[in-house]
Amino acid sequence: MKKIRVLVVADATPMRQDVVDAIEQDVDLELVGTAVSAAQALAAVRDVPPDVVLVNETLGDINTLALTEDLATRYPEVTVIAMTQEGHMDYVREAMLAGARGFVTTPLVDGELSQVLRQIRRLELSRQTRLAPVAAENQKAVEGTIIAIYSPKGGVGKTTLTANLGVALAKQSHARVALVDNNPQFGHLGLVLNVHANYSLMDLLTRADDLEPEMVEGMLASHSSGVQVLLAPGEIERADAFPPQTVTKVLAILQTMFNWIVVDTWPVLTESTLDVLETADQVFLMLVPDITCLRDTKQFLDLVESLNFPLNKFEIIVNRATEGGLERDVIEETLRRKVAMEIPQDDPLVTHSLNKGVPLVISHKRSPVSKAIMQLAERLTTGGKEPTIEERGLRTRMKRVLNAVG
Repeated sequence: MKKIRVLVVADATPMRQDVVDAIEQDVDLELVGTAVSAAQALAAVRDVPPDVVLVNETLGDINTLALTEDLATRYPEVTVIAMTQEGHMDYVREAMLAGARGFVTTPLVDGELSQVLRQIRRLELSRQTRLAPVAAENQKAVEGTIIAIYSPKGGVGKTTLTANLGVALAKQSHARVALVDNNPQFGHLGLVLNVHANYSLMDLLTRADDLEPEMVEGMLASHSSGVQVLLAPGEIERADAFPPQTVTKVLAILQTMFNWIVVDTWPVLTESTLDVLETADQVFLMLVPDITCLRDTKQFLDLVESLNFPLNKFEIIVNRATEGGLERDVIEETLRRKVAMEIPQDDPLVTHSLNKGVPLVISHKRSPVSKAIMQLAERLTTGGKEPTIEERGLRTRMKRVLNAVG
């Protein structure tokens, strides 16, 4: 694999030496030089073109934001990355608005620099490859479709479906796909896909009023399939940790960047969950064929139906369908709705996939489970539907009922 050529722009401090040492000790990185001024940085980029330029927040009395913008404008093929102390999110925002494609924080954690540089550079190369043909083919902005995976009961396979459906959509449509883990307490999407990032959905929610696509892109984790992932917080947050309406703002930004956005929700009907259900173009309502899950699903649908809310965008997905479970006609009669799809049960294979961190649609594409998910993805890519105006009132109506009973 070709090494990533790195130029470090920073004052001669112990911090810079730590960065230089980390680069020189990494087999995937190559240090092409250091610079302590804007003139040196511009000359180095011109004379020994790097792949990545690390620009530190402080550089004597030089305006590093202006330098970042200058580098990004003159040399768009070079990936400019801001370097700052942990917690300096205001500077990060300004740097990314100036043209930085990502950021790293100091002091460095072992192995972190290499991981971040590889991820951002890979994402930037992919972006550059796509920009020209996409811009020529379609002048208008992307308006992505949001798919929410929901169940009022935990443990039914929402995260597994989210991960595999996202990869399946990317494989079938060759479109840009983003996955969002909207669980403030026990999000597992990163584990299922074996991806890691230094940032999560929470980092974006705290800056929801100032979001820009560049900032969002810099906080996504990249999966080998090309799918981008916005992870859940690494630590357990309060159930109400996601401020109302902020998730909607993040999803709106993602819609301008991706063709498909698949959101993994959690069972609790928090403001954040309701925001997702309202915003989504389609909701896959999942259940497993047992009596407790069927009851919970019926209660959820009864609640929505009691509000005279059109249920067009809710589709029933039965996971772990097996001969020992409730029959399809029983489920349909109880819910008074048709089952859109059944995903067969194969616990050993699914467990193996989860533990390996490799989606089934990649590792066991011929398995019945994978075929069902690929069929679901194909159905989405060959003909979707737009939500009605009435469907947009879900969150308001449900909040009113929940507040009344709470």
